[in-house]
Order: sequence, then C-alpha cells, then structure tokens
Amino acid sequence: MKIFNPIIWLISKVSQFILKPFGLQASNVDNISAEELRMAVLDAKPMVSNNYQKMLLNIIDLEKVKVEDIMVPHHEFISVDINNEDELFEQFKRIQHTRLLIFDGTEDNIIGTIHMRDITNLYAKEEINLSAIKALIRAPYFIPEGTRLSLQLEHFKTQKRRLGLVVDEYGEVLGLLALEDILEEIVGQFTSNQSEIIEEISLQEDGSYLVDPRVSIRELNTALNINLQHDEANTLNGLILEQLQSLPQSNLSLKIGGLIIEILQVSKQGVRLVKITKSGK
Repeated sequence: MKIFNPIIWLISKVSQFILKPFGLQASNVDNISAEELRMAVLDAKPMVSNNYQKMLLNIIDLEKVKVEDIMVPHHEFISVDINNEDELFEQFKRIQHTRLLIFDGTEDNIIGTIHMRDITNLYAKEEINLSAIKALIRAPYFIPEGTRLSLQLEHFKTQKRRLGLVVDEYGEVLGLLALEDILEEIVGQFTSNQSEIIEEISLQEDGSYLVDPRVSIRELNTALNINLQHDEANTLNGLILEQLQSLPQSNLSLKIGGLIIEILQVSKQGVRLVKITKSGK
C-alpha cells in the first residue's frame, strides 16, 4: 500500500526527517506501508509536536475511512426544485452554504449544483433570471459508496471538484461529500462548524450528554473520547436502530459499548434526542 499522492510531498518530507534516526533511506519512503509509517510517527514523538503528529496520523488513517463514514446523509441535504422559482429565490436569500443542490421534480432527481458566488455575480450585474440560473447549474459528480478517503482526495484533485454525491451500486444517492470534509479529517473541525457540533452534543451538569442522534459515530467518538464500534451504521441513530431492529419508543434505555443511552424523543423517521451516560464499564 503506497502513500497517496495529494499529500505525498508532506508525508515524504516529514518522513525523511522522522525515519532518518531509524536508518531508513529517504528513497525508500514510498515503499513503506501505512502501518510502518504510523509506528515511525509514534516513535518520533520527541521530535514532532503533538499537533503535527496528530495531523500525520490522521493523514495515514485516511486509508481506513470510507466516504460514507463522513458524508452528509441525504435527508440533511439543502436543495431546491428548479421548477419552483419562488422557493429558488427564497433559498438564495437564506442559504448559508457556498453551494446549493438543485433537483428537478423530486429530491432524488438531483441535476447539479450552483455556486452562490455565481448567483451573487448575477445580482451584481442585474442579470438574475431563471434562464441565467439554469446556465450556472453544474452537472453532479458521483462518488461510489465504499471509496476510501485517501483515494477520493486524489479524485477530487484530478477531477477538479470540491463536492460530490455518494451513490450506492444502484445509483441511489446516499449522501454528500465535500473536499472540506476530508480536510477536516486531517486538521480537525474548522471553526465555522464548531457551533453545529456543540448543538449536536451538549454536556449536562450531571456529566451526561444530550445528543442529537443524527451526529456521526466518528464525531461522537471524538467528542466523548470513546470508541464505539460500527460496521454498517454511520450515525448514532443508525446504530440505535441497528441494535433494536425496530423504531423505539421514548423513555427506552439500552447499553451500547459502555454507554447507557436513554431515548428521550422519537419521530416517525427515527430517534430525535437521546441522553448518554458513560457507565464506566
């Protein structure tokens, strides 16, 4: 397994410095496995700052993480029907993201994305109209489910894309992945998204946590410093439903991986709010 290309320069340069004391030549860096490189980074702790070491380990771990592990699930998309002109212009006023998903007729029929910078330019030129908007729609870029983040980072680079739709083997859209999501796996959450995480996981005075179960298991593991195992589920909601095999009622409690999870609110779509307490066992 070779080190992936988009960050080969960073890995190579740091690896040359780290591996030199171990008698390894810089010319052999590309032939080192990810696990060997991980061990070298860990052994080089006295020579590398904690933040830099963590970033290097995160880069190496991109080989293990798949796109569906960090994507935004389909039901959380912000999108608008190209045929609904009133809603389209309303979204332009209130959207807080740089790109808007556009669908035709149904939310499953996504026809592309519009960059809000281009919409701003239309307003500035006083050329805003439906025809001009349609001309700005960029065809969607699809990412197969199961793609490793290390490989997708390379694909984003070669395809000159920053956003993609994750699809399963039948072509059904599962989620949305942005280049920034992968970068966050390396350097941590960007400041602009911290408030969203705080809202999803709220520490209570008694040491428990109120959690929006739509939070990803990876984010939950990081925030609570735990290691919930998950094979199929990507969110806490999915993990709960996977364990129970049915939609639960409120006030039900279950134990998963050393956590006591009390279900506080449910809806027809799934669990809406839970309370998590570390059992200590």
